[in-house]
Amino acid sequence: MRGWIGKYCPELAVRHHHGRKEADLVPLINSYAISRGEYHMRLLLKNGRFKWLVRWLAKSVLRVPYERRSVFWEQVGAMRYAYVTLAGLFLTDALNSDGRES
Repeated sequence: MRGWIGKYCPELAVRHHHGRKEADLVPLINSYAISRGEYHMRLLLKNGRFKWLVRWLAKSVLRVPYERRSVFWEQVGAMRYAYVTLAGLFLTDALNSDGRES
Protein backbone atom coordinates (compact mmCIF):
# COMPACT_ATOMS: atom_id res chain seq x y z
CA MET A 1 0.00 0.00 0.00
CA ARG A 2 3.00 2.28 0.43
CA GLY A 3 4.62 1.44 -2.87
CA TRP A 4 6.21 -1.83 -1.79
CA ILE A 5 5.78 -4.90 -3.96
CA GLY A 6 5.08 -8.15 -2.17
CA LYS A 7 6.04 -11.60 -3.33
CA TYR A 8 5.02 -15.03 -2.06
CA CYS A 9 8.12 -17.16 -1.35
CA PRO A 10 7.19 -20.37 0.49
CA GLU A 11 10.84 -21.49 0.57
CA LEU A 12 11.74 -18.63 2.94
CA ALA A 13 11.47 -19.05 6.69
CA VAL A 14 11.72 -16.28 9.26
CA ARG A 15 12.61 -17.13 12.83
CA HIS A 16 12.61 -14.76 15.71
CA HIS A 17 13.04 -15.09 19.44
CA HIS A 18 10.10 -13.99 21.60
CA GLY A 19 12.19 -13.83 24.74
CA ARG A 20 10.29 -16.72 26.29
CA LYS A 21 11.94 -19.25 28.50
CA GLU A 22 11.47 -23.03 28.54
CA ALA A 23 9.23 -22.70 31.62
CA ASP A 24 6.84 -20.47 29.62
CA LEU A 25 6.15 -23.18 27.05
CA VAL A 26 3.59 -25.36 28.89
CA PRO A 27 1.35 -22.46 30.00
CA LEU A 28 1.52 -21.02 26.47
CA ILE A 29 0.53 -24.33 24.86
CA ASN A 30 -2.31 -24.73 27.39
CA SER A 31 -3.49 -21.20 26.62
CA TYR A 32 -3.57 -21.95 22.88
CA ALA A 33 -5.54 -25.15 23.55
CA ILE A 34 -8.08 -23.30 25.72
CA SER A 35 -8.53 -20.74 22.95
CA ARG A 36 -9.11 -23.50 20.36
CA GLY A 37 -11.83 -24.99 22.56
CA GLU A 38 -13.47 -21.60 23.04
CA TYR A 39 -13.37 -21.01 19.29
CA HIS A 40 -15.15 -24.28 18.50
CA MET A 41 -17.80 -23.75 21.17
CA ARG A 42 -18.37 -20.23 19.86
CA LEU A 43 -18.97 -21.63 16.38
CA LEU A 44 -21.70 -23.81 17.86
CA LEU A 45 -23.36 -21.29 20.15
CA LYS A 46 -23.10 -18.16 18.00
CA ASN A 47 -23.25 -19.61 14.48
CA GLY A 48 -25.09 -22.92 14.98
CA ARG A 49 -22.29 -24.95 13.41
CA PHE A 50 -23.12 -28.28 15.02
CA LYS A 51 -21.36 -30.37 12.35
CA TRP A 52 -18.16 -28.38 12.94
CA LEU A 53 -18.30 -29.10 16.68
CA VAL A 54 -18.98 -32.81 16.15
CA ARG A 55 -16.05 -33.04 13.71
CA TRP A 56 -13.76 -31.30 16.21
CA LEU A 57 -14.85 -33.61 19.03
CA ALA A 58 -14.35 -36.69 16.86
CA LYS A 59 -10.86 -35.57 15.88
CA SER A 60 -10.11 -34.82 19.54
CA VAL A 61 -10.89 -38.42 20.48
CA LEU A 62 -8.38 -39.62 17.88
CA ARG A 63 -5.73 -37.21 19.19
CA VAL A 64 -6.03 -38.26 22.85
CA PRO A 65 -3.19 -40.83 22.77
CA TYR A 66 -0.80 -38.25 21.33
CA GLU A 67 -1.97 -34.90 22.68
CA ARG A 68 -3.81 -35.76 25.90
CA ARG A 69 -2.96 -32.47 27.62
CA SER A 70 -4.01 -30.29 24.67
CA VAL A 71 -7.28 -32.15 24.22
CA PHE A 72 -8.03 -31.72 27.93
CA TRP A 73 -7.41 -27.96 27.85
CA GLU A 74 -9.48 -27.60 24.66
CA GLN A 75 -12.42 -29.14 26.50
CA VAL A 76 -11.83 -26.78 29.43
CA GLY A 77 -11.92 -23.82 27.04
CA ALA A 78 -15.09 -25.07 25.34
CA MET A 79 -16.90 -25.60 28.64
CA ARG A 80 -15.70 -22.24 29.98
CA TYR A 81 -17.02 -20.45 26.90
CA ALA A 82 -20.34 -22.31 27.09
CA TYR A 83 -20.72 -21.51 30.80
CA VAL A 84 -19.97 -17.81 30.41
CA THR A 85 -22.24 -17.49 27.37
CA LEU A 86 -25.17 -19.40 28.84
CA ALA A 87 -24.82 -17.77 32.26
CA GLY A 88 -24.91 -14.40 30.53
CA LEU A 89 -28.10 -15.32 28.70
CA PHE A 90 -29.83 -16.51 31.88
CA LEU A 91 -28.68 -13.46 33.80
CA THR A 92 -29.99 -11.16 31.06
CA ASP A 93 -33.34 -13.01 31.05
CA ALA A 94 -33.56 -12.79 34.86
CA LEU A 95 -32.86 -9.06 34.82
CA ASN A 96 -35.41 -8.50 32.05
CA SER A 97 -38.10 -10.43 33.94
CA ASP A 98 -37.55 -8.15 36.98
CA GLY A 99 -38.32 -5.16 34.81
CA ARG A 100 -34.79 -3.80 34.83
CA GLU A 101 -32.91 -2.95 31.66
CA SER A 102 -30.16 -5.26 30.44
